[in-house]
Amino acid sequence: NVSAQDWMCQKSEEITQKMIARLKPGNIFLLHDTICDSKLPETDFDRTPMIQGLDEALFVLKSNIQFVTVPTLLQAGKAVSNWPIPKQP
Repeated sequence: NVSAQDWMCQKSEEITQKMIARLKPGNIFLLHDTICDSKLPETDFDRTPMIQGLDEALFVLKSNIQFVTVPTLLQAGKAVSNWPIPKQP
C-alpha cells in the first residue's frame, strides 16, 4: 500500500527518503523491477538506484522494522484498501 515511486528514474537517495518518510506500522512496500514507459530494451534498465535506495533504507530502518508474511500481517488486523494509492509525501 506504499510506493517509493521506484518505477520512475530517480536517484537512490530519493527512493531512500520516500521509503523512510512513508513507513508506518503494517505497511507493504510496492517495489518494481522495471522503469515505466522506458524506451530502452529491458536488458538495459539500470535498477542500481532502486537497489541502492532499498539497501540504504533497510540499513537505516533495520532496528525499526520486522519482516512478516502477508498472512501474518493480515492476522494482526483488518486489511485496508487504499487503491488507488492516494498522493503520498
